[in-house]
Amino acid sequence: MFAAAAALRQQAVEARWLRDQSDDYHRAIVHAGFDGETLDVALKNTQEASTSLNAPAERMSIAATVLELFATLQQRAERLLISNLSENLMVNLNSLGAALDWACARSIDALCTPSAAPPPRRLDDFGELSLDAIHELNMAQAPPEIRALADANADLYLLEVGEDTMVAIIDPHGVKTQPSSVTTFVEGVGSSEQSRWPTAIERSRSIAHATGGVTALWLGYNAPDDLSGAVHAAPAQAAGAELARFQRSLSSRFPAAKKVVTGYSYGSVVSGYAAREGLAADELLLVGSPGAGVPHSSLLGFDGPVVAVTSDGDPISFTGGNYGGVHGVDPTAPMFGAQPFPTRPKGSHSSYWTDPEFLEGLRIIATR
Repeated sequence: MFAAAAALRQQAVEARWLRDQSDDYHRAIVHAGFDGETLDVALKNTQEASTSLNAPAERMSIAATVLELFATLQQRAERLLISNLSENLMVNLNSLGAALDWACARSIDALCTPSAAPPPRRLDDFGELSLDAIHELNMAQAPPEIRALADANADLYLLEVGEDTMVAIIDPHGVKTQPSSVTTFVEGVGSSEQSRWPTAIERSRSIAHATGGVTALWLGYNAPDDLSGAVHAAPAQAAGAELARFQRSLSSRFPAAKKVVTGYSYGSVVSGYAAREGLAADELLLVGSPGAGVPHSSLLGFDGPVVAVTSDGDPISFTGGNYGGVHGVDPTAPMFGAQPFPTRPKGSHSSYWTDPEFLEGLRIIATR
């Protein structure tokens, strides 16, 4: 990188020399005292030639600075790698190196492109970068609250970040690139409130422990703040398209893993709309659901099994019923046509993620 930076600086010097020569030629023509149409054309051409060399020279200088900056960081990382470090720290440094290479290339591209690409926001923006490298890049642009949350949870890998959104892999087993299953967990009402995210992470960790795979915690939408907001379908409709987009990226990254989308409470409404967008998953699980926005599971357009469960003590069952409610028929009602859950949890609306019966059902679904 240092050699490339030096070459760019030399080219910038040569471009500026050519610009200065053009300026001298322009001044010489002006001072000669000639006039006429031919002279006007010559003056215009020399002015345009001089101006056209300004931007390339400036871009080459900036690109050289970018290369020198990233080369210095890369050099420091390489020096650390050859020192006596733990294996985990070496893995993190390798990931940081990959992230630096990617960010450097993107910075150079931005200099050479008339309209710079927006910063990466979605999983598919990162191409084939490793999860570790994606995590490092997201840490660099995440709000302080999300960085603190990631630092406090060593098994969390950031996939997407926003001001009030976060999508992350929870991997307590350390399987990372070769999980047997990936369960996408879609939370419901109030899940955009960052104070609730530690609870969502704990629930995701419980899912991963139960299934033996990893959990993709999807907090990628503006969820309703309270129950009064949850009667509206608009947030779920908008979120459904985003969830379907994310699931396609996730499926491409983990082609061999069994993929289960688990929508919880209002998150099941989101999952229902995502299914109608084309959901890249093997099974769709609706947990404690007020409805999926359709009177029958076949109308979701989902090719795999649709499974529904509501605990015996969960009052959300009163919001749907056999003939429909705010978000449609209760998904556990026989007329909805969903498959029954493998076990029968008996807790409340908030106890699924600590209920052994429910967690056993998750294991069965993830491994069957």
